Amino acid sequence: MKLWHSLCVLLLLLLSACTQYDDEEHEKNLLLGMLAHGRYAALEQALLDTEQSYQQQALSTKDWQARWYALANVTAGGTEKRLNAWVKTESAQALLLRGMWWQVQAWRQLEDEPETGTEQKKQQAELERMTQLALADLQAAQKKLGKCALCITEQITANRALNKPLPESQALLEAALALDPLLSSAIYTYFVNLYPEWGGSFLQMREFINQMKTRGLDNSIVMGLESRYSWQQAKAAMASNEQAKALAWLERGVTSEPYDVLMKELAAVYTNLGEHDKAVQILEQNLKLNNPWDMRTIDLLARAYVKSGQREQAAQMMAKRSEVLQRYSEYR
Repeated sequence: MKLWHSLCVLLLLLLSACTQYDDEEHEKNLLLGMLAHGRYAALEQALLDTEQSYQQQALSTKDWQARWYALANVTAGGTEKRLNAWVKTESAQALLLRGMWWQVQAWRQLEDEPETGTEQKKQQAELERMTQLALADLQAAQKKLGKCALCITEQITANRALNKPLPESQALLEAALALDPLLSSAIYTYFVNLYPEWGGSFLQMREFINQMKTRGLDNSIVMGLESRYSWQQAKAAMASNEQAKALAWLERGVTSEPYDVLMKELAAVYTNLGEHDKAVQILEQNLKLNNPWDMRTIDLLARAYVKSGQREQAAQMMAKRSEVLQRYSEYR
């Protein structure tokens, strides 16, 4: 009986240990929980601790940025009300986050394709309205914080929405990098301004990548730019119905720092071609190199496993999907 009791206790301890997480998803979920429950003082301190860890190089740029953007992309109901309540405490972090959140809302409402010219005008007006709200918060946060590279980075996106001249965004990029040369989000955000759909060109994109190479940036940032460049080339090829060319560009974009969207689109192309094993390989790589808990990649990978006949792996991936939802709902 004593042996059985000891085994039960040991099993409970093991199960308890399995429910504990010590990864970046856990850190992001903790922050989301603080916001959801209105624990503003705790959230502010957590963000200050995050900043300190980043400045002391105990936290990577990628992970530091990801925590902020996880909060900015929250879709839970009542978020605006909670952010407004936090801003009332005169927190600079609250202003920055609300500005980032408004910016996400501004672009998110463009996801549905308008059916008429009138609807397009309404969307553009709403984009500009929300962007102005975001810009006011971002500039107020920058004034309070002084040196805030992320505040400046977000203003680059606002400039794009407001159709500001490119030199203004160039100046913002230089200002952000002067404060934080490792801030990849500033570089990637500016790079979007050079996409053909925003009035740029492939020549401008290539010249920018070459310029970044001469600055001695971390190679991961350059590889991230190369992946995005390949993705844009693939999009252009697809628009011209050059499927083989598009596939070649997508495959070329699988760098050491691949763009998440490119990886998913490449997997979709492989799936359409019936090359399910290749789709599996790309999606597994995306989980490894980007976010191991990305729901969309997990969904696609589960389906790819089924189509490639890997039923056991598919079941494991569906279990992980459930785990993602549970972690998110329980903020752990």
